[in-house]
Formats: sequence, structure tokens, C-alpha cells
Amino acid sequence: MGTVKRVAKNSLWNFFGTNAMKILTMVIAVLLARFLGDISFGKLSFALAFTEIFSILIDWGTRLLLVRDISTDKNKSEKYLGNVLTLKIFTSIIVAIIIFILVNLLGYPADTKIAVYLATLITIFQSFQLTIGAIYQAFERQEFVAITKIIRVILRFAITLPLLLLGYGLIPVMIGYVIVFLISLIITSFICRFKFINLKFSFDKVVFKHFFIKSIPFMLSSLFVVIFFKVDIVMLEMIKGEAVVGWYSAAHNLVDGLVSIPMAISAALLPVTISYFLKSKEKLIFLYKSSIKFLSLISFPVAFGTLFIAKDVILTIYGIKYQNSILALQYLVWSIIPIFIVYMMGNLQIAIHREKIGMYALGFTALTNIVLNLILIPKYSLIGAAIATLISQLIYIVLYHLINNKYFEKISLISLIYKQVIASIIMAIVLYYLNLFWIMSIIVGAAIYSFLIIIFKTISKEELSIFKQLFNRS
Repeated sequence: MGTVKRVAKNSLWNFFGTNAMKILTMVIAVLLARFLGDISFGKLSFALAFTEIFSILIDWGTRLLLVRDISTDKNKSEKYLGNVLTLKIFTSIIVAIIIFILVNLLGYPADTKIAVYLATLITIFQSFQLTIGAIYQAFERQEFVAITKIIRVILRFAITLPLLLLGYGLIPVMIGYVIVFLISLIITSFICRFKFINLKFSFDKVVFKHFFIKSIPFMLSSLFVVIFFKVDIVMLEMIKGEAVVGWYSAAHNLVDGLVSIPMAISAALLPVTISYFLKSKEKLIFLYKSSIKFLSLISFPVAFGTLFIAKDVILTIYGIKYQNSILALQYLVWSIIPIFIVYMMGNLQIAIHREKIGMYALGFTALTNIVLNLILIPKYSLIGAAIATLISQLIYIVLYHLINNKYFEKISLISLIYKQVIASIIMAIVLYYLNLFWIMSIIVGAAIYSFLIIIFKTISKEELSIFKQLFNRS
């Protein structure tokens, strides 16, 4: 199978699987917000965010290194995975103990503690599943990633909905989540065992040490990324309480659903990016530029358009209880512009082995995010958290761009996105004066934007040809 066709297949499977999961996850989040209420929904959001920060220590950054190493030498897949699974046993035990101690020292209510304990089990099961699933990505078989994601979210929907309709609260819902992630881990292990390689725990001193040490930059980078997305929720809970977390999470979940797009595309492109770095710099430059251009084609109009439909979207989906989420959404949605582009920048850094420098940039911006949250949340509450996130993301993309320009190729980011910006501004001005119902705003806005993109010839013939090959027949 040719590279373009293989990327198309993997991109579409990853896109379908990730977005199917995100859509159903967003539906579940809406149901949870409506049935549990803002306080219990805030506790659930806090428990998942709190443990997700520690999930990085369980993974230890091994997943990305596993993909990179297996992509270059598939004959060692079984040995690599076995040692990583052994490492993960130790990290899981240590992290579980740390979480138990912290949640008790911080004096949370009993139901919040139980929710965090259950979320810890979820995190461990999910970490093992993602590690085993990295084999699918390394072998460029994203259809299996999509299948396991879809199965997991369908199970969550099938278990969560009856519990909510029957009137059960926070803890039974969390227990249902634990069951879902355990079943998902079993299914992933079964597919890996019978379609790819044997699953077994193993210990080779050299390999174990390699993954323990070489994964640290990936681990720290992932930790800083999670801090970007989750530390605001944790800090909001500590400073403002569960209800505010519930309002903020309602807006955050909608933005998070959009992030599935760059996640899916970058995950499918990672093995190809690594391959192009070894074989053809010209192809890698073209892939890098085209990916940024395509991703920004989506992010800019969504950000501009959300300004006009945020109120109607929040009130329609969540109800009047979550009206405080409207302004938070209008601020948070701007963060998707740097997020969409940064995913591909991160791919490039992994391919050219500059992830350690990227880690320093992430560390700086993560620290900046924490400081901004400490300054802004006490005075501006959830809006302060949203502003802190946006400023941090802008710093993030600037630093990543400077790193890639220094160590790879000097590329003008403005030249790749300025047409999308102009088209989005024109679209926004027209929507402002038309003042349409929100669904009509989406339809009319999409039509105006698409027309302008064609008129501006934003996509070259070569890029359009590749785009068609990627998404026509896979």
C-alpha cells in the first residue's frame, strides 16, 4: 500500500474513531451535566482532571517512544512492549499511593475521595490500553484504534444512560466507568494478541533502562500538556468550588470535542513524519506545511463563528443552569487555533529528535499557565481560567514555531494561515449583521467561508491533489 493511501486509511480511521468517540462523549457529558447538576458534575470533572494529571506518570512517556522505536524496527516489538508493560506495573502502584495520600491530606469530602479513587482505577486501565494500542499506531493499522475507541464509548453510553435515567448519582456512574475501561483493556489486549504480537511482561535490563530514561522528555512534555488542559479545573475546584468547575467544564467539554480533529490527523501522520525525516526532507516540509494549512482551515472559522452562537449553543445543550458557561466558551474556543497547529509541530519535533527542547518550552508555558491561573482565578473565576489557557496556548505555539524554525527549516507561519484569517473575519462580519438563528449561522457561515477559501485559492493544486488522495478512496 502506497504512503498516501496508507495515510488516508489511517487518517480516516483515526478521524472516524476519535470523532465518533468525542461526539458520544460530548453527549454523555451533556447528560451528566443535566442529570447530576453543576455540583456533582463539578466533582466528577475534578476527579477525572486530577487523576489525568497523574496518568502521565503512569505512562512515563513510553507510548510515543514505543511508536517511534517500533516504527523503525518492528522485529523488536514484542520485547519493547513487554518491558514497557513491566515498567507500567511499577509506575501504577507508585501513582496510586501518591494519589491516595494527597486526596486525604487535602481533606476532600467522602464522595469526592471515592470518585478520585475510582478515577485512579480508570486511569490505570486506560494507560495500559493506550500502551498496547500503540502497537496499532506503530504498525499503521489505525482501524483497530478506531474500533476500540468506538466500543469503549458505546459501552460508556450503554451503562451511563440507564444509571442516570434510574436516578443514580456520582459514585454509581464512576463505578460504571471503571467497568467500561476494564472491558476496553481486555478487548485491546485480545486484538493485539491475535492480530499483531504476543502480550507478556518481560524484563531486559538494557531495554528497560532505555525506555525509562529516553521516555523522560516525552513524559515531561505530556505532563505539561495535561497541565495546560486540566490544571485550570483542579485550581478552580480548590479556589472557587465544584459548581464553578461544573460551569467551566461544560464549556471546556465542547472545545475538547474539537481537539479530536488534530489529534486524529497527527496520530495517523506520526509514523509517516518519522519516515519522511529519514528519507526525504522535501516531502517532510510539504507534509508539515500542508498539515498546518488544512488544520487552520478548520480552526479559524470555528473560533470566529462560536462568538455568535455560544449563547444559543450553551442554553440549548445544557440549559439555563449553565448560563455562566457562555462567556467561558467564547474565550476558550480561541485556544483551538494554536492547539490545532501545535499538534503537527509536536509531530515534527518527535521526528527530528528535538522533543527535549520542546519539553523545555512546554515546561515554561505550563508554569506560566499555573501562575496566570493563580492570578486570574481569584478575581475573574472561570473567565480568568479561560484567559490563562488562551495566553498560555499562544506562548506555546510561538515557542514551538521558533524551535522548529531553528532546528529544521525556516517556515513562515503567517504565509500558511493569512488567507484563512481574512476569510474568517469577512465571514464573522457578515454573520454579525445578519444576526441569524444559530443553526442557520453555522450553515450560512460555512457557505461564505468555503466560497472565500475557493476565491482566495488557499489550497494549491498539488495540495488539493494530495488532499483528494487522502480522503477519496482508502
